[in-house]
Amino acid sequence: MTIKQEPPPSGRGAVLRHALNYFSSHAALAFLHLISIPIFTRLLVPGEYGLYQIFNSYVAIGAVLFTMNVASSVTRRTLEADGHDSGFMGSILFLTVGTVAMAAMATLPFTIIVAKGLGITSEMVYLLYPAILFAAIFNVFHAQCVATQKSKVLFVVSVLRGYGGVTLGVGLLFFLASERHLGPILGSTIAFGIVAIWVLLTLARQAHWEPCKEHFNYMAVYSLPLVFYSLGNIVLGQLDRIMINKMIGPAEAGLYSLAYNVGMLLDMASTALHSALVPYWFKHLNSGERGKADDLSDFNFRITLSFALGLICFSQELLQILASRAFQEALPIIPIIVIGYVFNSVYKIYLREVSYSKRMWHVSIIALIGAVSNWGLNLWLLPVFGYEAAAYTTLVSFLLMVFIAWFVVRHILHIDAFPLVRLFRPTMIFLLGVAGHYAISQSMGGDWTALLAKSALFVVLSAVLLRAWPLHSTRAG
Repeated sequence: MTIKQEPPPSGRGAVLRHALNYFSSHAALAFLHLISIPIFTRLLVPGEYGLYQIFNSYVAIGAVLFTMNVASSVTRRTLEADGHDSGFMGSILFLTVGTVAMAAMATLPFTIIVAKGLGITSEMVYLLYPAILFAAIFNVFHAQCVATQKSKVLFVVSVLRGYGGVTLGVGLLFFLASERHLGPILGSTIAFGIVAIWVLLTLARQAHWEPCKEHFNYMAVYSLPLVFYSLGNIVLGQLDRIMINKMIGPAEAGLYSLAYNVGMLLDMASTALHSALVPYWFKHLNSGERGKADDLSDFNFRITLSFALGLICFSQELLQILASRAFQEALPIIPIIVIGYVFNSVYKIYLREVSYSKRMWHVSIIALIGAVSNWGLNLWLLPVFGYEAAAYTTLVSFLLMVFIAWFVVRHILHIDAFPLVRLFRPTMIFLLGVAGHYAISQSMGGDWTALLAKSALFVVLSAVLLRAWPLHSTRAG
C-alpha cells in the first residue's frame, strides 16, 4: 500500500530539524543510561551500577517479548491511514495492556525462581512487571509520534521522564543503606509510570474501543515477523551485559555497561537521523526518485561517521567527565563499540529497503542470526578474554548483519538498493581519523597538545566527510 501521508517540503534542513528533535528525544529516553552516568557512577559501586543496568536490559526485552512487538505496526499503519485510525489504536492498547498483565499473573507466583534464573533480586522482579508495562505503552506513543512527526512532543515527554527518574533515583539513594541499586530502579519506574499514565490517557482519547479481526491480522502480518528483529537488536545491545553479569560478575557488567552507554551515543544520533528521514525517504521512493532516496541515506551515513569520529577522538575526555575513577578502565573498549554502531547504521540502510518491500521475515531472520552469533561468540570468548571481548563480538555481529542484509536486498529481493560501494570513500576517511586518533594518543598521551591535535583532526576530516556529500542525484527508482 502506498504511503498516503506526505510530510512537509523535504530537504536537508527539514530532515536535520526533525533529527535534532529526535536526537533530543532519544537522549532523554536514554537519559538513565547516559546523562545519569556521572551521577550514579559516583553514588554506586560498579556491582550496584551493573544490577541497575541489567534491570534496564530486562525491561527493554520484556516490552517487546510480552507484547509480541505490536507497537512496531503503529508507524506503518498511521502513515497508511493518513494519520487517522482510532480503531487500530484501540486494538493496540487493548493488546498491549492485556498481554503484559497476563504475563505478570502467570509468572509472579514463581518470583524466586525467576529472580534466580535472571540473576537479580526478588525485589527487582516485582518492579520489573510495571516497568515493562510502562515501557510497552511508551513504545506505542513513540511509534505514533514518529509517523505523525510530533518530534517536539516526544522530546518534551521524554525529557520529563528522564529528569524525573534521575531526580527520584538520587533522592531515594539517601534513604537506602543497603540494596542501593534499587534507588535508581525505583526512581525510573515511578517517573516512567507517571508519564505512561498520561500517555495512556492521551492515546485512549484518540482510540475507538472496538477491536476487530482485521486489526489483529494486520498486527500479526507486520509485527510478528519483526519480533525476532526487535529482540535481536535488543539482544545485541543488552545480552552482553546480562552474560557478563552471569558469567563474570556485576562489577564487570557495570564497567562494560558504562563503556556501552558512552558508545551508544552514536546509535542515538544515527537513530534520530533515521527517524527524521524515513517519511522523506518513503516519499521519494513512492515518487520514483530513487536517487534522492539514496542521497538521504548517504547523508545519514556521513553525519553518523562524523559523530562517531568525534566520540572516538574525545572518548578519554568524555569518560573523565562522565564517570568516577573506578570506571576509567573501561576506556579501551569505547572505540570498538562505536565502530560496531557504525556498521549498525549501515545495516539500517538496507533494513529500510526490506521494510519498504514488506518482506519482514527477512529482517527477523537477519536479526536472529546476528543475535545468535553474538551469543555464541560471547559464550566462547568471555571466559577466555574477560568482559572486554563483548565489545568485539558485538562489532563482528553487526558486520555480519550488514553483509547478510545487503545480500538479501540485492540477490534475494532483487531490489536496486543503495550501492554498498558508495560507502567506501567516507568509510576510508573515517578509518583514517581513527588511525590518527590512536597515533596521537600513543605519541602525545593525554595532555592539552593531544587534545588540540585530536580537535584539529576531527574538524578537518568531518569537513571532508560532509563537504563530499552529493547535492544532486539522478538515479531513477
